[in-house]
Amino acid sequence: MRRGTNAGGMRRYNERLILSAVRRMNGASKAELARVTALSPQAVVRIVDELDEVGLLFQAGKRTGGMGQPATIYRINGKRGYTVGVEVGRGDTTIVLLDFDGERKAVCRHASSFPSIDTVLGHIDAFITDHLGSTDLLRAEAFMGIGIAMPWFLGEWRDELGISMDQADEWRRADVADRLQAGFTWPAFFENDGNAAALAQLLCGAGADLQNFLAINIGTFVGGGLVLGGRVHQGRHGNAGALASMPVCAAGKSDYLIH
Repeated sequence: MRRGTNAGGMRRYNERLILSAVRRMNGASKAELARVTALSPQAVVRIVDELDEVGLLFQAGKRTGGMGQPATIYRINGKRGYTVGVEVGRGDTTIVLLDFDGERKAVCRHASSFPSIDTVLGHIDAFITDHLGSTDLLRAEAFMGIGIAMPWFLGEWRDELGISMDQADEWRRADVADRLQAGFTWPAFFENDGNAAALAQLLCGAGADLQNFLAINIGTFVGGGLVLGGRVHQGRHGNAGALASMPVCAAGKSDYLIH
C-alpha cells in the first residue's frame, strides 16, 4: 500500500491500516492499534470511532486485566460488505464470495483448458447470478466489487503451455483489464496472483504474525508473493515473487527456474 498524497488519500490509507490491523489481530483495542500502526492515539480514536459509526467495525466486548478501565475490543463487521474474488489461472478459474471479514460464503471452481476472456466473464456472471441475483446486495453499497487475481503475463510461456498464438495474444494486450472491467457493472480490482496470495496470508492466514516472508503459489507454474516489513513488495514489474521466471544457472548454462 502507498501512502496518500493528500488529506483524503492519507485518511483512506490510515483507515485501511486500522482495518487491516484489526483483521490480522482478530480484534483489538484502540491502545493496541496505536502501538501496532504507529499512529497517534488521538488519530486512532478518531478513525476507530468513525469506522464504528459507519458499521465497518463493531464493539465485540471488554478486555479486563491490568491497570485502569477495561479496554473495548473492536472487530470487523463481516455483514457490512461482500466481495467476489476471482483467481484466473492458466488451467482453471476459481470464484469465491467473501464477507467483509474474509469469511467464505460460496466457492466455485472451473477446471478447463487455457481460458479466454469471454469464458472468464461468463463464469463470473453465472456465479454472481447464482449466489447474489436473488438478494438485494447487488443494488446496495454492501456489494463492494470484484477482485481479480491473475498472472501478469498470462499469455507468456506459449511453448510450455502448448497454446496457440491467438490464445496467448488475447492476454498479452495492454487493455486486458479494461476488457474485463467492461463486462461488469460493478467496480473491479486487479492484482498479480502471487501478490494476492501473499496479501491473503498476511491479513488472515499463516503470515498474520509475520513481517517478512515469501508465499509460494503452486499452480500451472510456481509463483509467489514477497512480504517485507508487513507489506507486499511488488517490485519493478509488479511480480517480485515470481519464481518460475527467476534466472538460474543449470548445467553451466543460464536458464529460467520454470525449466
